[in-house]
Amino acid sequence: MNEEVAGEHHRHLLDRVVFMSDGVFAIAMTLLVLDLRLPALAEPSAAALRDALVANISHFIAFVISFQVIGIFWMAHLRMFSLITVYTRGLAFLNLLFLMSIAILPFSQTLVGEYAG
Repeated sequence: MNEEVAGEHHRHLLDRVVFMSDGVFAIAMTLLVLDLRLPALAEPSAAALRDALVANISHFIAFVISFQVIGIFWMAHLRMFSLITVYTRGLAFLNLLFLMSIAILPFSQTLVGEYAG
């Protein structure tokens, strides 16, 4: 395989890693919103809704923080992969381990939102 073809092959493999990573980030960010639910109100009123939303503020705070954390990690990932020029299996494996930490964040957000202080 000549050098140009090898370079294109590595670029293709890196692109696949980045596309898959972008998908994991997008899905994780989308799953965060599933923890936000409308409260069930016995008697719907503006005051009851306000009180119910305030009672669930930890879920909203956990959502905002988790979304920002994933966004920061995505921007760092994007920057890192703009500098990487050669695909290796080790790189792909390390990326999968990193993505696993991103994929667990929606669960962590729910845990914090439900059981925080």
